Amino acid sequence: MNKIITLALAITMIVGCKKSENDPGLSFRSRDKKMVGEWKVVSYENVSEIRNGANATKRVEVYDGSKITLNTTINGTSSTPFVNPVTFTGKLKLEKDGKCIYVETSTNGSNTSTKTSEGNWMWGDSKRNKTIISFTNMNGMLMKYSTYIIDELRNDKLVLKIVDNQETNSGANINYDRTTHSVTLGQ
Repeated sequence: MNKIITLALAITMIVGCKKSENDPGLSFRSRDKKMVGEWKVVSYENVSEIRNGANATKRVEVYDGSKITLNTTINGTSSTPFVNPVTFTGKLKLEKDGKCIYVETSTNGSNTSTKTSEGNWMWGDSKRNKTIISFTNMNGMLMKYSTYIIDELRNDKLVLKIVDNQETNSGANINYDRTTHSVTLGQ
């Protein structure tokens, strides 16, 4: 009987370590310790869908670690993808005391520009769950929002997401504006 109870407690502890759906099942580091460190923006996808009556526009921005490609579809017709000639890199440093520094560098030909944002990071939900992270004074092309849901947190990988839905009904028309943003960072 004691073996069954011990086994049940062990399984509960292993399953309990997983906060987000894509987190590892077992981790010996706390979420605080996994968050602290220097992160590099590896990729992101930003999908924006707007419908106003019969008109629909979908914009998909994809960052591959260097360049941003934009695909636009209007009323079912896709345009030629636009590859931004500017290259970008983003680095995020999260410190134990809650400070954060975001440095974004853009290069266009021989011109390089660096933008630094300094602020704070904090858990946006209960100290127990730690599935939402909020930033103050954070802005850039790659890190666009101040609050994210943590979709995955590993020792060397962090996936942040945000979904913004606004829907209205106007007679027979359903209008909406949806944005889904996902950014992947690595160490």
